Amino acid sequence: MAPSSMRFDTAYQQVARVLGNKSDSDLQDEAKDAIKAVIDDLNSEWDFEFNLTTTTVTLVADTKTYSVGTSKDLKKIFNIYSQTNNWSLHYINQRLWDRVVADSDSSGTVIGYNLINQTLGASEEKKLSLLYTPSAADTLTVWYYRLIDTPSADSDLLDVPQAYQRYIIYAAKAMILADHDSNENRVAFWQRMADRRLQRIKWTDIHHPDADEGFLAPKVASAVFPLDHPVSAILQSYGY
Repeated sequence: MAPSSMRFDTAYQQVARVLGNKSDSDLQDEAKDAIKAVIDDLNSEWDFEFNLTTTTVTLVADTKTYSVGTSKDLKKIFNIYSQTNNWSLHYINQRLWDRVVADSDSSGTVIGYNLINQTLGASEEKKLSLLYTPSAADTLTVWYYRLIDTPSADSDLLDVPQAYQRYIIYAAKAMILADHDSNENRVAFWQRMADRRLQRIKWTDIHHPDADEGFLAPKVASAVFPLDHPVSAILQSYGY
């Protein structure tokens, strides 16, 4: 899906225009705040497939915590795979781990993880905490949902697919109109436009025709993999 080519200044001017003057600096500032608020809502609303990304993390013996990605953009972990042990790590609650596992802070073969905020304040960063602390080097492949970037400079591009950028504009227009106690019909119009676009975005985001085994005849689908193949277990979990 093509990324957005809309600059931040283009976006906030379009939003400010709903109140009549896209060049008014005060309206532009309000439009900027509205766009940033909409992006904050998106980050808390949904784990979008377009923000699913991957990176590698190099493990060092006796080091427990690691950064994921190149910045503070980690939202949620999707999957972690150990390239040395050839298995996926499981999320394990730290309190449960400490209560169940003897010598829970010792080194060993990594089988699980959780997430911690290692520092506080402006430098706060969500980090990967491994269970056990690795006793040897390894490389993890990490798939994770990143946060949508919040634009600041005029030249920043909206960090969403091009097909989704209109939702941000529509929702910000509804927000700024409501702040100005504008006509309720105008607020409702732009809110309906935003809601319809968001509904379509969510549907598109979770709809994967290629993953639907219903497109194959049951006989064919069951014959592709032997019963002891891992994919057969996955298909069974989906009810095939």
